[in-house]
Amino acid sequence: MRSHGRNFSRFLFLKFFDSADPKDIQAAVHEIYFGEVSNIKIINNCRDQLQESKKYNLAERFSTLSSQKSIVLNMHLSFNGLRKIERTNWNSNQDRFLRKGMKSGDSIRKLTDLPIRKWEANYQRTIDAMVSIASNTEENLELFIEHARGKLAKIGKVLFVEKGKVLRWGKDAIEPFGFKDNISNPIFFKKEVTPDKVTYTPIDKNFDIALDERGGSFLVFRKLEQDTVAFQQKVKAISKRLKISMAYAEAQILGRFKDGTPLALYNEPSPPGLKQEEINDIIDFDQNIDTGYRDDPEGLKCPLHAHIRKTNPREDRSKIWASTYAQNNSSLPTPRHMPNAFGRIVRRGTSYEVEGESVGLLFMCYQASISHQFALIQQHWCNSTILKKLVPANDDLKAIEEKRTVGLDPIAGQYYTANANFLNKWQARWDWKKNKMRPALVDFKDMVTFRGGEFFYTPCIADLQTLNPADPV
Repeated sequence: MRSHGRNFSRFLFLKFFDSADPKDIQAAVHEIYFGEVSNIKIINNCRDQLQESKKYNLAERFSTLSSQKSIVLNMHLSFNGLRKIERTNWNSNQDRFLRKGMKSGDSIRKLTDLPIRKWEANYQRTIDAMVSIASNTEENLELFIEHARGKLAKIGKVLFVEKGKVLRWGKDAIEPFGFKDNISNPIFFKKEVTPDKVTYTPIDKNFDIALDERGGSFLVFRKLEQDTVAFQQKVKAISKRLKISMAYAEAQILGRFKDGTPLALYNEPSPPGLKQEEINDIIDFDQNIDTGYRDDPEGLKCPLHAHIRKTNPREDRSKIWASTYAQNNSSLPTPRHMPNAFGRIVRRGTSYEVEGESVGLLFMCYQASISHQFALIQQHWCNSTILKKLVPANDDLKAIEEKRTVGLDPIAGQYYTANANFLNKWQARWDWKKNKMRPALVDFKDMVTFRGGEFFYTPCIADLQTLNPADPV
């Protein structure tokens, strides 16, 4: 429900042998998740993590705490992995993306992913499970990996390991392009709600975004390589063509300045005269029902193509979006609680760096339904150059479809056709008239490249306990 706050992470991608007995695989998965590791505290539940967070809040550094010797652990299973442990019933809402997998032709076509032959070799293999671990010391992580290899020896193996590391500017976590990261996620705890931070829905309804009926969650994992040199070149091109600052050009790409200040509210980062807590509320502006994009329908402040506006339209996220999607996907089963979760995700992820080769993001997000959340965002919002709405007619009983050309999401949009981003419109000055918006003729096609990934199911603790009949539930 919250970012774990550790600096280092590892992601172990597992293969279960086809010849292994399902009972033996169940026992190994149970032991990896619930077993003990010498001299390391395993945190695999919300209660323990909240306790560690309280300790952190009482000290200036993790290094002064027992959490230096702790690891945050999660277990994730692909549909193939669920099949091998005989638990396909955990996919209770029959999510078709989980069932078919990220390498399926249907998924590749809908998400406009690269063909499998262009994925990194590791991701071209069949992945049965992923174990995610995080700590403030890399030594702890390596010890756990050896522990996991031992538990897997008879029934499977670790195919490969991805290494993640939090990038920071001062105390703030940032992503490789330099923007403040892991902000504006749904709020799950009442103490995080302030008078100026009123959520769209009650706190308890926000759990519908992440959890299915069983109490588990669907995880999307995608390795995204970022070309930081190309990004700066494109920013300079926009800056030069429109005669605007680099900071303003960057903000029109993402929808925020690098410090997190949303372009929909301010034309400069960290507005002067505001206290830090006021700036923090501004950064989380999507939690406030009185802000969002209600006052900027034409994108004169925050462009309609900006990444954070494409991926979370905020006030644009109304029933007209749901109606449009329902009309085009009437055959999809809709979970009973989906009205609260439609088009929302809980983002989790970290940066990676292969020295001398590449940098990027190990993107992860949790949701109650991949079909109605991540896949909808990627397919119908990020990858579409057309903004579609249903606009109520005069009698309020009918609606007409309104289509507007707004261009791709420059960060997450995947449309492997040259000049797809030439449709984006940019502002030479903040909040100018509509006729002052113009194209910058900058193509972002190769700035972020998908390298591979998979869909997983993250079981609740009660379900994982059933893998060992002797374990009390």
